[in-house]
Amino acid sequence: MEFIPNDALSIVQRARSFAHYLPVGYCANFTWNCVTSGRKTYGIADANAAWDRATQKVTTGTPPAGAPVYWAGYAHGHIAVSVGGGRVRSTDWPIKGQVSEVDIETITRDWGITYRGWSRDFAGDPIPGLEKKVIPAPAASIPKPPRYDFSSAIRIDDEQLRPGRSNAVARAYNARIWSWLYYFDNAWARANYAAWAKEPASTFGPMSVKATQRVYAKLRAGNAKAWPASSLTSTWPGPLMLRRLGLRAD
Repeated sequence: MEFIPNDALSIVQRARSFAHYLPVGYCANFTWNCVTSGRKTYGIADANAAWDRATQKVTTGTPPAGAPVYWAGYAHGHIAVSVGGGRVRSTDWPIKGQVSEVDIETITRDWGITYRGWSRDFAGDPIPGLEKKVIPAPAASIPKPPRYDFSSAIRIDDEQLRPGRSNAVARAYNARIWSWLYYFDNAWARANYAAWAKEPASTFGPMSVKATQRVYAKLRAGNAKAWPASSLTSTWPGPLMLRRLGLRAD
C-alpha cells in the first residue's frame, strides 16, 4: 500500500499537541512525527539531511501551514513545522526541551541561523494540501476521489470556513473540494480554473464557495433526498459536505 503523509491541517494539529519534545535537538524527529505520525521511516539523520531529501523545495514566499521549514547552521541545521502566517512550531523554543510557536524571523535572528525555505513534501513524499495548483487533466484520466473514512475524520473548526477567511482549515478544505470537482464536473473546473488560481490556496473565497455549490448540485442530482435544495445556495460547506470529505465539525 502506498504511504500517504498526513495532510497540512492534521500536521499542524499534531504539532500543536506537543508541548515538550525530548531528547533536546531532535527537531527532525519531531517534524517526521508530525508529518507521518510515525508511520514510515526515512533514515534521516538531521535537519540538513531532511532538506537534502526534499524534492519540492521553495525558497520564496510565506510557508503555508503544514509545510516543513528549514534552516542551515550549527552542525545539523534546524527544521520546524509551519503553522501559517510566517510562524512555526519549533522544538527547543523558547528553552531546550519545550515546543512552542515563534516567528521565522525571530528564530533566525535569535539563533543566528540561515533560513533556507520550505518544502511541499517530506523526504520526497508530497504532503496533501500543499500541492501546486495544476490545470485539471482531461476527464478521462481523472481518478475517482477517495471515500474518506468518517470514523477517523479530521476534526476542524468549521467556523473558519466562512467567505473571505484565510487559514489552515480553508487550505485543507480547498484541496479536497477541488479534487472532487475535477471528478464530478471536469469541464466546469477547467473553465473556472483561471479564476480559482487567483485566490490564495488558504482562503475560502468566492471560487471556493462556487466549487462547493457545484459539487452539491452534482451530488443532489444523484440523490435529492440526501442533499437538500438549500445546500445549492449555501455559502459554507455544512456537515454533509464535510462528512463526505472526511472532515468533522468540532
